[in-house]
Amino acid sequence: MNIEAFVPAFYGNFFAVCPDIRSLFPGDLIPQEGKLLASLTHIAEALDDSEPLDSILQTQGEKHRKLEVSDAHCHGVISSFTVNAPLIPQLMQLERLSRRSLAPNSTAAIHPAV
Repeated sequence: MNIEAFVPAFYGNFFAVCPDIRSLFPGDLIPQEGKLLASLTHIAEALDDSEPLDSILQTQGEKHRKLEVSDAHCHGVISSFTVNAPLIPQLMQLERLSRRSLAPNSTAAIHPAV
């Protein structure tokens, strides 16, 4: 699956898993899809250097904490990524790092999923 198809499929899966969060997004998802693609690109570019990666994830964590993102939403994001993409070690690393960035309001940081 190419990235242009992956991003809209991600949102379709995410809203199926977490329908309550759909109201937090605009009706037209094209700008949001662009933001997700940009974030994924920056994260992928920073995977080999923890300093910029930590900064990116901290910024994203702060933005999402303000929206009161729950543990269920975090798990929904991860499962929505893995539906259309093979589970790769980098995705597992991203999940662990995202838990750390959301830690102040997330029990997932304390009790990781098994």
